[in-house]
Amino acid sequence: MVSATVAYLASDECSVAGEIILTQGGLMQRLALAMNEGYTNPECTPEDIQAHLNEILDDSTAKPLGGIGTDDETSLLDIV
Repeated sequence: MVSATVAYLASDECSVAGEIILTQGGLMQRLALAMNEGYTNPECTPEDIQAHLNEILDDSTAKPLGGIGTDDETSLLDIV
Protein backbone atom coordinates (compact mmCIF):
# COMPACT_ATOMS: atom_id res chain seq x y z
CA MET A 1 0.00 0.00 0.00
CA VAL A 2 2.87 2.39 0.65
CA SER A 3 4.05 2.07 -2.94
CA ALA A 4 0.56 2.91 -4.25
CA THR A 5 0.48 6.07 -2.14
CA VAL A 6 3.95 7.10 -3.28
CA ALA A 7 3.05 6.39 -6.92
CA TYR A 8 -0.10 8.54 -6.67
CA LEU A 9 1.71 11.42 -4.97
CA ALA A 10 4.38 11.36 -7.69
CA SER A 11 1.87 11.16 -10.55
CA ASP A 12 0.61 13.95 -12.80
CA GLU A 13 -2.92 13.17 -11.55
CA CYS A 14 -2.05 14.07 -7.94
CA SER A 15 -4.14 17.07 -6.89
CA VAL A 16 -2.54 17.77 -3.50
CA ALA A 17 0.71 19.38 -2.40
CA GLY A 18 2.30 19.77 1.00
CA GLU A 19 0.16 17.05 2.59
CA ILE A 20 1.29 14.18 4.79
CA ILE A 21 -0.43 10.85 4.10
CA LEU A 22 0.25 8.04 6.56
CA THR A 23 -0.01 4.61 4.98
CA GLN A 24 0.26 1.22 6.66
CA GLY A 25 -1.60 -2.05 6.57
CA GLY A 26 -4.07 -0.86 3.94
CA LEU A 27 -5.08 2.25 5.92
CA MET A 28 -4.37 5.67 4.43
CA GLN A 29 -4.82 8.73 6.66
CA ARG A 30 -4.10 12.44 6.47
CA LEU A 31 -1.79 13.75 9.18
CA ALA A 32 -2.46 17.43 9.81
CA LEU A 33 -0.37 19.78 11.89
CA ALA A 34 -2.34 22.46 13.69
CA MET A 35 -1.71 25.34 16.06
CA ASN A 36 -4.07 26.92 18.55
CA GLU A 37 -4.14 30.44 20.00
CA GLY A 38 -2.15 29.20 22.97
CA TYR A 39 -0.99 31.24 25.94
CA THR A 40 1.37 34.22 25.79
CA ASN A 41 3.59 35.34 28.64
CA PRO A 42 7.15 36.55 27.93
CA GLU A 43 8.02 36.09 31.63
CA CYS A 44 6.61 32.54 31.77
CA THR A 45 7.50 30.25 34.66
CA PRO A 46 6.88 26.50 35.10
CA GLU A 47 4.00 27.45 37.39
CA ASP A 48 2.46 29.55 34.57
CA ILE A 49 2.61 26.52 32.26
CA GLN A 50 0.81 24.43 34.87
CA ALA A 51 -1.80 27.13 35.51
CA HIS A 52 -2.51 27.65 31.80
CA LEU A 53 -2.07 24.09 30.52
CA ASN A 54 -5.72 23.77 29.44
CA GLU A 55 -5.39 26.97 27.39
CA ILE A 56 -2.10 25.79 25.88
CA LEU A 57 -3.62 22.44 24.85
CA ASP A 58 -7.07 23.76 23.83
CA ASP A 59 -7.96 22.34 20.40
CA SER A 60 -11.10 24.48 20.07
CA THR A 61 -9.00 27.35 18.66
CA ALA A 62 -6.72 25.12 16.57
CA LYS A 63 -6.26 25.85 12.89
CA PRO A 64 -4.53 23.37 10.59
CA LEU A 65 -1.38 24.57 8.93
CA GLY A 66 -2.05 24.65 5.20
CA GLY A 67 -0.11 22.79 2.56
CA ILE A 68 3.43 24.11 2.34
CA GLY A 69 3.96 26.15 -0.80
CA THR A 70 0.27 26.27 -1.70
CA ASP A 71 -2.33 29.05 -1.74
CA ASP A 72 -4.00 27.60 1.36
CA GLU A 73 -0.77 27.81 3.34
CA THR A 74 -1.27 29.23 6.83
CA SER A 75 1.80 30.79 8.36
CA LEU A 76 2.64 30.86 12.03
CA LEU A 77 1.94 34.60 12.02
CA ASP A 78 -1.60 33.97 10.75
CA ILE A 79 -2.34 31.82 13.77
CA VAL A 80 -0.95 33.87 16.64
